[in-house]
Amino acid sequence: MHKQRPSSAPQPEAPFYFTVAELAEYSRIGVNTLYRALRNRELRHACVGQKKIIARKDFENWLKKRTRMAQDEFPRKLFEVKSARRNRVS
Repeated sequence: MHKQRPSSAPQPEAPFYFTVAELAEYSRIGVNTLYRALRNRELRHACVGQKKIIARKDFENWLKKRTRMAQDEFPRKLFEVKSARRNRVS
């Protein structure tokens, strides 16, 4: 049996608001990671009943901020490791 090729039709745009479970499925980010971001007030949300609702725009801003932090930290950490190796006495 042949595998079906993905459709070239445009995908529907993501909704404006997500629950944590929907956002985890949509973004493939773990539920625990999202709840941690909510608890640490890194990711804006609203409570509707017992559900936490996250706006797509807030999620995208949070994700961009995390991406920049990771890119900014990597070269600095790499430089610190190289400097520590040079300063080590053998």
